[in-house]
Amino acid sequence: MPSPMSSSESSDDETERGKLRVMLDRGVPLDIDLSGCKYVADMRTAIAAAMNVHRVCLRLTAPGHRRCLEDDVPVTCLSKTSVVLLRPKPGIYVMDRLHSCIILWEIRPYLGKVVAGCDGAWNRPKSMFVDEAGSFYVSESGRHCISRWDSLTEHTVVAGNSQGSALCQLDAPAGIFVTTDGDLYIAEIQNDRVTCWRRNNDMGELVVGGHGRGAGVQQLSGPQGVWLNSDGAVYVADTGNDRIMCKPAGTSDAEMVVRGHIIHNGEGGVLHAPTAVLVGSDDLIY
Repeated sequence: MPSPMSSSESSDDETERGKLRVMLDRGVPLDIDLSGCKYVADMRTAIAAAMNVHRVCLRLTAPGHRRCLEDDVPVTCLSKTSVVLLRPKPGIYVMDRLHSCIILWEIRPYLGKVVAGCDGAWNRPKSMFVDEAGSFYVSESGRHCISRWDSLTEHTVVAGNSQGSALCQLDAPAGIFVTTDGDLYIAEIQNDRVTCWRRNNDMGELVVGGHGRGAGVQQLSGPQGVWLNSDGAVYVADTGNDRIMCKPAGTSDAEMVVRGHIIHNGEGGVLHAPTAVLVGSDDLIY
């Protein structure tokens, strides 16, 4: 039978759990590994943490170390991290927004290496995606474009040529998703829409929204996240409407799948301004 925790240990754990709740409130849900662990980046304290269904683990790498609640999980310490992805090779891909670069952190030994970008390379980057070939896609809300990086410095603009609402333009692109066929899905904050840019095409196709800012089934309000599941259904983090929308493949209208009250750690809460969405292999929405 395990020995009971002392009051100081209990207090320490409660303090850590409180910090984790704050981290989740401010963080961006990002990716899930094969064991079901979820990875989250905290833009304010510049850390990434791994979570599974039963526990949340935290370790700060700078300026010091804190005792983990459960397992000892490697955590990066960067500047204004916003995106973590686990594909396509073992390791953690992290976007460092302040220094305009993508860093690959190997699981062991815990070392980081810049694989794309450099200081000043991007103008207000919002999100990234790594395809199966290892190319990096970066959304730049300041330049209103999506760039693909095939190496540390080699890059090409693959979507957007100026700011605007035409289908050949973007306005404050945020979340992006690239299919295995190379089709690029983009959530645009200011155009209140999600568009799909087919591979090697210089124009997008309207997928969700694009009918003015609003809360109707054909409308969005400042969407910031997009994800496709294995069936081709498009999920959108409709940030301004505090909801998650889904447009099943082959349909014309989206439907609301998440909104309002949610449960977190046994306590009620409200879905507020979601900035990302991820659908796991079990079809659970994160």
